Amino acid sequence: HELAKQGYRFLSPHDSNKGGGSAVMMEKCRDDCASRYEYRYFDAKDAPQVERDLNALSKDGFRVVPDALRSRPHLLERDTREKRTFSYRALDPKDAAELKQALNAADPEGYVPLDFVWHVGWKAEGFLVLEKETTASATP
Repeated sequence: HELAKQGYRFLSPHDSNKGGGSAVMMEKCRDDCASRYEYRYFDAKDAPQVERDLNALSKDGFRVVPDALRSRPHLLERDTREKRTFSYRALDPKDAAELKQALNAADPEGYVPLDFVWHVGWKAEGFLVLEKETTASATP
């Protein structure tokens, strides 16, 4: 968040060379974008928690950064110059047939798959994150 205030934007996650820990690569924006972007972090414990947290943050204009889903930190970004909102679903399919059914049900509602977010505890679990833009159109 501090680097974003100085005109940097998230580029990608980065594995620490010192072992353990997490880091991100930031890139200096080409134009004047100091304080344009803001970031929030979310954790992945289970599908209902992921969905609840993402939808709460998206009401304030934060959007999932797909490149930050596969490894921590899992980030959301808000462009302070654009007012956009999103809706999220997190799927925890047990098999391919269940995944197919869930994706086919979400597609007509406008949800698109982003990627899996992972929770690593006693076992690794992946939750598929779906996104739909809900920004109201300025014209009818």
